[in-house]
Amino acid sequence: MARPGGNVTGLSSQTVYLAAKRLEILREVVPGLRHLAILTNAGNRLAVLEMREVQAAADTLHLEAATLEIRRGEDIASA
Repeated sequence: MARPGGNVTGLSSQTVYLAAKRLEILREVVPGLRHLAILTNAGNRLAVLEMREVQAAADTLHLEAATLEIRRGEDIASA
C-alpha cells in the first residue's frame, strides 16, 4: 500500500471453496485488476481442483487468469 503501482504477491493455502471470495477481495484491493497469473502445483489434486474454481471465479469477475503449472522448484523461474 505504501508503493502504489507495484506488484501484489502472496501465498494462500485456503480451501477450494474460498477461491471466488479471494478473487473478489483481490479485486477490491487492486481496483484496476484485469489480468492475473496463478502458480499451482500440478501434482497436487487439491490444487488442480482449486485452479478450476479460481478460473470459474475469474471468468465471472471478467478477469483474465493465466494458470502456470509448477511440478518442481526448477519450474518456477520459467513460469
